[in-house]
Amino acid sequence: MLDAKRKAEVERLYKENYNKLKNFFIKKNFVLDVEDLIHQVFIKFMQNIDKVKNYNSYLFSIARNLMIDMVRTKKREYPFNNDILTKEELDSKIEFERIISNLSEEERLIIKMKIVDNLTFKEISQILNKNINTVISKFNKAIKKLSKFVD
Repeated sequence: MLDAKRKAEVERLYKENYNKLKNFFIKKNFVLDVEDLIHQVFIKFMQNIDKVKNYNSYLFSIARNLMIDMVRTKKREYPFNNDILTKEELDSKIEFERIISNLSEEERLIIKMKIVDNLTFKEISQILNKNINTVISKFNKAIKKLSKFVD
């Protein structure tokens, strides 16, 4: 159990690092798991708080290790996910990568969150900490850009 001083320190660290960790996970495309991952980071952090000297670097080490663990777990669950592609699938994947490379990183992220992750514009705006109208506008502009490259 944490004493009052340690509890206050953990709360301060949580407030200071929540958005940093959230952005870290989003940039690494762990969009759907952000909240759970942040909570797991702090649970692991609290388990070892007495051994830690540099809190911030330890938090991000935990975050990185959690992402690695998730990737390993998903590879075990879907071991043949990317191993065997037909020529058509490979051509489609290459074409998709070519088309999507014309978008900015932010546009690609918004497209992924909306289409692949099936998030609402409200959810996307909250995750990215942007106005919902800005997100909608960027999504529409990205779709318009993509439509120029299809055909």
